[in-house]
Amino acid sequence: MSGDITQNDLEKLMAINSRLGSETDLVNKIRMISAAIRDIIKAERCTLFVHDRHTGTFWTAYADGISYIELPDNHGIIGKVCHEKETLVENDVEHHPEFFGGIDSSSGFRTRSILAMPVIGFGQECIGVVQLLNKHDEEIFTEKDVKILQFVLSHFAAFVQSMVHEHR
Repeated sequence: MSGDITQNDLEKLMAINSRLGSETDLVNKIRMISAAIRDIIKAERCTLFVHDRHTGTFWTAYADGISYIELPDNHGIIGKVCHEKETLVENDVEHHPEFFGGIDSSSGFRTRSILAMPVIGFGQECIGVVQLLNKHDEEIFTEKDVKILQFVLSHFAAFVQSMVHEHR
C-alpha cells in the first residue's frame, strides 16, 4: 500500500479545518480533531495525553472508551514517545518492552497495535502525545497513517498548547 494521502483523505482533513473555524470551545475542538483523526485513520480508539512537565505527569484531554487517566511521564510507550520526540508504530504491542497493559486490564479493552506521536509545542517542547489504538479489521498502522497524523498535528499543536496553559 502506498504511503500517499488520497484526495478523499485530504477532503476529510479540509472538512475538519472548516468545522474548527466555527467552534469556539477549546475542549470541543480537541474532541472534534481527535474523533476525526480516529475516523480518517480507521483506528478503534484515540487518546490525547497532555504532558505536564511541572508535575512529571500525563493526563488525558481526550480518551475514547475510558475516563480520565493520569500517569507518570516516564511511563510506557507514551513516556518514550514524549521524551524521545519520536513517533512510534507498534503493530504487535505484546512484544514491545515499554507497553503497559494496566489500562487494558482495568478497562477490558485489548490493545493490539499503537501509533503514538508527540505533539510538539513552542520551543520544541513535547506538550503531549496522540495515541491511536488498533486499526479496524485487524489491519496494521502504515506510513500513510503516520503522514496523516503528522499533517493533523502540525495544525493541532496550537490547540493543545492552549489547553496546557489553561490547565496550569
